[in-house]
Amino acid sequence: MSKSRCELRLDPIVHKRMKNLADKSGLSMNQLVEGILAWAGSNGHAGSPNVDVKQELIRTKPLPQVLWFGHDGMESDESGESIGPDGSGGQIAFLLDYRATRAMVNGWEVDDVV
Repeated sequence: MSKSRCELRLDPIVHKRMKNLADKSGLSMNQLVEGILAWAGSNGHAGSPNVDVKQELIRTKPLPQVLWFGHDGMESDESGESIGPDGSGGQIAFLLDYRATRAMVNGWEVDDVV
C-alpha cells in the first residue's frame, strides 16, 4: 500500500510527550500518529456537540474552529448515511476549540499548544 507524506510542526513539549508515549508502547512515532489520525478521522465532527437527551444522540452544531471527537449515537447504513439513533446515547471523547488565542480542550485552556 502506498503512503502519503505529511510533515508536522509540533511544539517541543507536545513532541516530547508523543515521543515518550510511542517509546513506552513500543511504537514508532509514525505508527502512533497514524493510529491517532485514523481514529480522529473516523470519529471527528466539525462543530460543537449538542447533546439531545430525548433522542439519546449528539448532534453537531456548525461552528468554525471547533471540533469534537467521539460517537454521535447514530446508526449508519452501508453507505455511511445516518439512519437513526443506535441506542448508545453517544459519547464525547474530547473537544477542541480554537476560537480563542489558546486551544481549549474539554473546557480547559491548554498552555503548551499554540
